[in-house]
Amino acid sequence: MYDTKGIMKHFIFDRLVDRENLCNLIKERDQLLHYIEKKDNVVVYAPRNFGKTSLLKNVVIEDFRKLHKKSFVFFADLLGVKNLNSIIGRLMNSFERSFDESFPVKNIFNNPSFNPIQKSSVAK
Repeated sequence: MYDTKGIMKHFIFDRLVDRENLCNLIKERDQLLHYIEKKDNVVVYAPRNFGKTSLLKNVVIEDFRKLHKKSFVFFADLLGVKNLNSIIGRLMNSFERSFDESFPVKNIFNNPSFNPIQKSSVAK
C-alpha cells in the first residue's frame, strides 16, 4: 500500500483487499479474534467500503483457520437480500461454500498413485 518512503501508492476499494493492503484495522482484527476465541457471536456492520469483508475473509478467518484446523467457519454476506426467500437462499449458499472451505474433500481421482484397475494380489 505504501512505497519505501511511506507514500501511499493507491487506495483499493469496491473489491476484496488482501492482508497486505488493508490499513488501520489492526485494533478491529484483534477485537474480532478475541471475541471469536471467547466463542462469542459477532455481527460486523459498517458503511460500505470500510473493509469489513476483506478484514474478515482475508485476515480474521485465515488466522483462525491456521490456529483451529478442524473448525467450521460460517461466513454469510447478506448485502442485497430483499426478502425471506433471498435470505434463506443466501444462507444456504454461504453454508455450502463455508463447509467446502472448512472441510475440503480430498479427491482420490486426482491422486496420481490411484489406480482403480489394480490386479488383486489374492492367490487363486
